[in-house]
Amino acid sequence: NLSPCYPNPFNSSTVLQYELPEEMQTTLQIYSITGQKIKTLVDSSIPAGKYSLIWDGTDDNDSHVSSGVYVVKLSTNKYTITNKMLLMK
Repeated sequence: NLSPCYPNPFNSSTVLQYELPEEMQTTLQIYSITGQKIKTLVDSSIPAGKYSLIWDGTDDNDSHVSSGVYVVKLSTNKYTITNKMLLMK
């Protein structure tokens, strides 16, 4: 389960929450609306449970990204879920 981020739209940061029913190899990544990977937040085996992360609007190089629509993608070995979010500066 990948919950909608909040706040959305957001200015400086947004909270991403997800839940895993069992231990799984998990990736949580941010993409631009054009499909370019912006940031990897999680890339490891994660135990079952509820998790919460903050994305601060930066890319993998810690540079701030521009205003626009972004997609958060949660992928496991069993499923993939995406949600859209809007960064407004």
